[in-house]
Amino acid sequence: MPWFNKKKQAASKKGTRAIQQPW
Repeated sequence: MPWFNKKKQAASKKGTRAIQQPW
């Protein structure tokens, strides 16, 4: 799913936010 990869990349940039948000 392209949208899922996009969310993962955005989360990676945010850092700790990625851990708090399961998506």
